Amino acid sequence: MKALMISDFTQLGGAGTYLVNIVDQALSDSWDIVILFDVNDEIKPLKNELVDKGVEVICKPLYHGHYPEEMIKENTQIILDRYAPDLVHVICGSPRSAIISREVVCKNHIPLLFTETYVPYDFDMTEITRKRLQHLYKSAFAVTTVCKGNVENLEHLIQLDMSNIHVIPSSVAHVRERQVSDVKRDKYKAIFIGRLVKQKGVDILLEALNIMEKNYLERIHISIYGDGCEKDHLKCLADQYELNPYISFVGWCDNLEEELDQYDFAIVPSRDEGGLPFSILLLLSRAIPCIVSNTKGIQEATNGGAFARLFQLGNPQDLALSLKEFINDPKPLHRKAMNGISYIKENYLTDVNMKKVVRLWHATVTKNEKV
Repeated sequence: MKALMISDFTQLGGAGTYLVNIVDQALSDSWDIVILFDVNDEIKPLKNELVDKGVEVICKPLYHGHYPEEMIKENTQIILDRYAPDLVHVICGSPRSAIISREVVCKNHIPLLFTETYVPYDFDMTEITRKRLQHLYKSAFAVTTVCKGNVENLEHLIQLDMSNIHVIPSSVAHVRERQVSDVKRDKYKAIFIGRLVKQKGVDILLEALNIMEKNYLERIHISIYGDGCEKDHLKCLADQYELNPYISFVGWCDNLEEELDQYDFAIVPSRDEGGLPFSILLLLSRAIPCIVSNTKGIQEATNGGAFARLFQLGNPQDLALSLKEFINDPKPLHRKAMNGISYIKENYLTDVNMKKVVRLWHATVTKNEKV
């Protein structure tokens, strides 16, 4: 059976990781996969990774913000005609993602699935767009999302009952407990992982550091892994706050998992309620102590803060307090992190969750054949 996967997201991140995890599982189940991406230089590392797995990847103009609607329709139709897939699965970077391509799939009467990854509660959407999305939800064979919090946000945005949506979380391949001492240290190494965009809240982290006393600042160094459109702004902010002795902008790292063990704790300061940052799962799977904002998705992943220190969303004062608590006594957060390993095993393993996605593929094709 052949599946066409489509995504018009323009930057790497959790949505790309989710797509790769699905591909790995589908390949192991003998699916033939073709992927249609937007034309974008930033997607090249992801494209190369997929090509190395033996997947055919085509890049054509798809992003609604860059190209005319008729061009996107034509590009999507060309691929549907060329490959005649048994189903199409669209990975959405936001609810507006690939609306035009999804509509073309429906008009061709090809079974459509799509996955909502990032769904902010307050999302700018016209009534026309909402009605188009309502039609797509009613036409799709299945819709999945990466966290329960997104379901509530989708009901608010799309104004439809979302009780039939499948919650299939982002996942990690395995867990590995670290043998790390929880004793106090003179200086702690911290890590942030994620795209340098507004929703990730790195500016909130910088503001928190700016209001901390110098005797605390001198006891931490934070490595910021990632890249994105806010990078220059964040660097200017760090200069303005005179934080350069305490932070480093590292960029993306090919062997990130190998780097994690050198860090004493992690910070995930996401400012938006939508989605589930993949980084939090990766960090918890290594039992790395985490200081995180209390978004819905993060609360799910940490079981309401049982396995991490939650701070108030968008509040640099509360983040600064959380950092100082860890510096004063790291043991409570270390215990939380160690206790979270079993929770990650039970809820966030790739082998379990991606099989659910591929089972949906099989069910979709079977259902379509019966029709």
